[in-house]
Amino acid sequence: MGSYTGKTNMPHTHQDSGESNSADAEAMQDVEKFCVLLEHWIEHNAAHGAEFEKWARRARDADLEAVSRDISAAADGLREITGRLRDAMAHLKCGRKEKKHVSE
Repeated sequence: MGSYTGKTNMPHTHQDSGESNSADAEAMQDVEKFCVLLEHWIEHNAAHGAEFEKWARRARDADLEAVSRDISAAADGLREITGRLRDAMAHLKCGRKEKKHVSE
């Protein structure tokens, strides 16, 4: 048996650099969109979480303990969700950049 020369008779193709760069640029745009959306959702959740806590206190002050517990539990769930969104940002290596508006 002969030694391997690195050549093959199997047909194959190579993407030209223009196609590859275009795909890379599109993927980068998607990552940027994800980062912007994730940051927006995290900020949005923070606002809702603060509102939940406010209403949980009001329910407690009105002797509506069960309602207060349920709203507080919702706030806890929202914090868990926010943690997952932060994890997604970390996977994408999103940096804290100037806020952008996503049009799509």
